[in-house]
Amino acid sequence: MPTKIKMPKGQIGPSVTKKILPWVEIFWHTHKRYPTDTELAAEFGLNAEDLMRLKVSKFYNECLKNRGIRQDERFFTEKQVAAIALLTNFADQRPSDAKLAGIGVTPEMYNGWLQDRAFKRELQSRADEILDNVYPEAQTALAKKVRQGDVPALKFYYEITGRASSPEAINLKMTMAKMIEAVQKHVKDPAVLQAIAAELQGVAPVADVPETAIPALSVKELYLESKR
Repeated sequence: MPTKIKMPKGQIGPSVTKKILPWVEIFWHTHKRYPTDTELAAEFGLNAEDLMRLKVSKFYNECLKNRGIRQDERFFTEKQVAAIALLTNFADQRPSDAKLAGIGVTPEMYNGWLQDRAFKRELQSRADEILDNVYPEAQTALAKKVRQGDVPALKFYYEITGRASSPEAINLKMTMAKMIEAVQKHVKDPAVLQAIAAELQGVAPVADVPETAIPALSVKELYLESKR
């Protein structure tokens, strides 16, 4: 059943806020938005004057801010704008919680923001844009690591290009090795051995990879791999 409350005269403080705020917080996390005036009025029996007083209450708004809940969905707060800039600055190697703490954003506040569709969408869009901008650097870094023989980079390269040795490829190599061994063992004519060797030289090695064939990899995949 809806909780009908009577709004006191004067400032709206803790006594009213503690009755309304829990419901608002659950609504925010469930519906990913702040409730409308109609929904608040229906839940708590508020009239137009009560709703206006609640909307401008400093104490009530401070409680909303601390939980990452914003009434006005048209604009981001200054801290939200700053947080988006910090979280998408990949040159800053600090953990996300350290970045947020530096501008006074608590984990509770940030978790509340992540329920805000507009904020989450803007954060993801900015991150995608920044990652696209570092594509040339990521591509060059991977190519350098591959040519240096870096094992994780080589493993990543072979997996992402589909050139990793499959069981079928390994079996084929073993079969070819046994065949060559048998030929060398049983064929004694040098001319015939030379002819066979000439034929085999025209066969490309299994899983042969050109040095310059660096693939056009996803920037996000490259960035995530560099963080491992």
